[in-house]
Amino acid sequence: MRCAGAAAAVIALALLVAAGGIGAEARQGPEKVAIAEFVGEAPTFGEVADLVPRILAEAIREASRGRLRIVEARIVRGEMVRRRWTSSDLVSLTNAAELGRAVNADVMVTWQVSYFDSNGGNDGANSRGFNETMAAVRIRAMEVATRRRLVDAEFSGSSFRAMRYEATREALANLARKAARAIVTPGSVPAE
Repeated sequence: MRCAGAAAAVIALALLVAAGGIGAEARQGPEKVAIAEFVGEAPTFGEVADLVPRILAEAIREASRGRLRIVEARIVRGEMVRRRWTSSDLVSLTNAAELGRAVNADVMVTWQVSYFDSNGGNDGANSRGFNETMAAVRIRAMEVATRRRLVDAEFSGSSFRAMRYEATREALANLARKAARAIVTPGSVPAE
């Protein structure tokens, strides 16, 4: 009889936890993610600097199935400009956490392009040849409240497309999907 009563108590407790009555705040995890913008410096890789935050935001939304909300890019950019910070200032965990708090984010994502190459099959800007594009981006995601690194790794992607812009976007999307999975479930994706 005692075993049946104990089992019923365990089941009731499990149902209470599942309903959000106990430990809901610990189970929820982060809700808002901010992605650093490329601000105040001449981008080495041109359009890549503009594409990375947008593509990474799309990938995080998809990987989290809408659970994570992304802080609007204009808010992050505006706060960086207000502080007169460039992307280089976000190498500091203290500065990255400060920016995350300022934009009310639970997770702050910073990034740096470590490799980019796009070469066409034919010479000339308007050639009909295919472009092979390879990209690698170092991504760091940290909990703003604790400054604990959730992800600190390099992710790579490649593409082979007719149009350079399409190839660049696809290569970045490939690496962003891997990075997003790692951000959504830290420890699930090994560094490359």
